[in-house]
Amino acid sequence: MKKLIYLALITFALAGCEKEENLTPLDGAYSGTFRMLVDSKEQVSDFEVTLKAKRFTTTKGGAGRGPFEIISKDEIKFTDELLYTANFDWNTLLGGNYTYEIKADSLILTKKLNPAPNAKYAYTYYQYRLKKMN
Repeated sequence: MKKLIYLALITFALAGCEKEENLTPLDGAYSGTFRMLVDSKEQVSDFEVTLKAKRFTTTKGGAGRGPFEIISKDEIKFTDELLYTANFDWNTLLGGNYTYEIKADSLILTKKLNPAPNAKYAYTYYQYRLKKMN
């Protein structure tokens, strides 16, 4: 009977241990498109970025450079270190939190914004559809 109690305690103790998430490294050069849907109008442009040693550098489709952090198995955060003085849609820069998906050699980054309470459009999204080049 004691063995059964010990076995039960060990089972509960092991079940309560948190497992570390096995986060996929994303290092590499990626090329693809940047898509944004604003006011029900989609715009598409070419985009390239290099991810290496937890840093990113955009090489086509806009400026951007700085650290990135994989927050969880489906969320990533980019922090752009460059300074900007223009009045434009700051969401067109690779910065902030994104959901991400890895499909074979492709990386999809998506940022969805909830509409304002009186907005006439359902949502806005910014998405990078990238394929690993190396």
